[in-house]
Amino acid sequence: MLMLLLTAAKSFSSEAFIVDGNGSPIISPTQVEQKIRTRYSVAGLTVLKVKPAEPYITNLDNPSIKIPVDRLYLNRNSSQSMKLSSDVFVNIYNENLQSVDIDELLRLTLRDIGTLPAGLYSIDLEFVLITGANQNSYNAMYPLRFEVPRNIDISTSSPEIKIMMKQDDVLNLHSNVSNELANQIVINANMPWTLCLDTSNLGDLKGDYYFQVKSAQGAVSGYETQRQKLQRGQKYQIASGTQTSNNIPYGGYRPTTVVVEYTRQHTDNRYLPAGTYMNSLIYSIEDR
Repeated sequence: MLMLLLTAAKSFSSEAFIVDGNGSPIISPTQVEQKIRTRYSVAGLTVLKVKPAEPYITNLDNPSIKIPVDRLYLNRNSSQSMKLSSDVFVNIYNENLQSVDIDELLRLTLRDIGTLPAGLYSIDLEFVLITGANQNSYNAMYPLRFEVPRNIDISTSSPEIKIMMKQDDVLNLHSNVSNELANQIVINANMPWTLCLDTSNLGDLKGDYYFQVKSAQGAVSGYETQRQKLQRGQKYQIASGTQTSNNIPYGGYRPTTVVVEYTRQHTDNRYLPAGTYMNSLIYSIEDR
């Protein structure tokens, strides 16, 4: 599950009209919720309204990633949600009030976000208060900021890579034998990534071993197409790609896989004695 860390930045308000964040956000896999505290004095006909200052919530680390502000909703006193728009101000309320000091919590919710690319997201909200016999107007800007941390995960279709040598393969000193089942690596990342093959734990090899990426799909931007010999103590970069989420802000996912083939050859025209031979390879994924 992707965790979103929300930080409330300092708001820009006048002493007569104060808008700032209140408490910690409530995080779920599909939305972010932040309480906003409003404080002001009113008398007579009073209008409180809000409008996002921009049409998109922008990823400051990658400004090409944007969330439309129609994902933002505002509630007052558990009332019906009001969808925000950058085109027009939305009235939070429009009432005739007696002279009173108000200290009220509003609930701001970013909904249906799915898996977002990593980065710091930003949007400014403009609040306007109109009140009093002279219909005095006060403005306050509330900067909403939330951070999506980096998240990368890999898994394989099988924990073991099996190369089965039949009798004809053992007796043929020129045979090339590959693993029986495709070794498929599944990648889930909300950021650009590089897939590596680490041979630092590789022990004694009975023969020469090679690997080659046979296919890739999804959020893969490039991969090593040449057959390479396995050497001890190496870290091979075998594929790279972008975040596997798409269809922002609805949280779609591109199934992203890399299929690697392993092959064994005889060494120095020597026959391989019967038996089972074990060794260790490590797949790792890094940001880039």
